[in-house]
Amino acid sequence: MIQSIRERALNRELLTGTFINLGSSLTAEMAGAAGFDWLLFDIEHGSGDQEALGPQLQAIGGTPAAPVVRIANNDPPRFKRVLDLGASGIMVPYVSSVEEAEQAVASMRYPPRGIRGVAKLNRASGFGADFEEYF
Repeated sequence: MIQSIRERALNRELLTGTFINLGSSLTAEMAGAAGFDWLLFDIEHGSGDQEALGPQLQAIGGTPAAPVVRIANNDPPRFKRVLDLGASGIMVPYVSSVEEAEQAVASMRYPPRGIRGVAKLNRASGFGADFEEYF
């Protein structure tokens, strides 16, 4: 069984990665094939945006790299869209209070532990085929 990036980090493995900020699926695929453990897609400051993110995540789907996305702000709908596309994690900018941290955590979790909506037919759950495992 393949361990998730979270499990590997909790096991204190040394994980390597790099920022991807060009919005290019070819650049993402090259970085994924280079053997990085994670790639951070910067849609806050990079030239890539929400629309370019989907093809970039598809491009690294056949590589061992886990996709992490830096979103533009701590806004719950941003979390939903990025997670539904298949991100393994999210980097959240401008978290400067306990309340903001709690909001970010709640945005990543399903009820009753969070506020993330449940959508069965998205890329992250294999368009429904892997929903039970993903959920």
